[in-house]
Amino acid sequence: MAKVIYTQPNGKLALWSTIADAFTHLDMSEDEIIDYYIQESILPAIRRAREAIRLAEKMDYQFSPADWEGCLETMKIVHEGDDQIIKDVKHFGEKEK
Repeated sequence: MAKVIYTQPNGKLALWSTIADAFTHLDMSEDEIIDYYIQESILPAIRRAREAIRLAEKMDYQFSPADWEGCLETMKIVHEGDDQIIKDVKHFGEKEK
C-alpha cells in the first residue's frame, strides 16, 4: 500500500493511503513512523524466510549437494587451496560436546 507522510497542524505526523484515499494513522511521532516502516519491512521478510525454509525442506536436491557433508565437499572443490574457509564452516556443523 502506497503511503505519504503529512505533517498535521499540531506538528504530529499522519500517514495517508493513496489506495484508500484516507489517513490510516494519525498523531504519530517520528519514531512511530520509523517503527511503522520497520514493521512493514520485517513482516514480509519473515514470511519470505519461512517460505524459503518450507521450500528447503521439500527441495529436490538433484542439482545441489544432498546434505551438509556434500556442501563441504562442493566447497572443497570450488575453493581449492583455501582450507581455512572449509575449517571455519565445518566448525558450525559439529555437534556440541
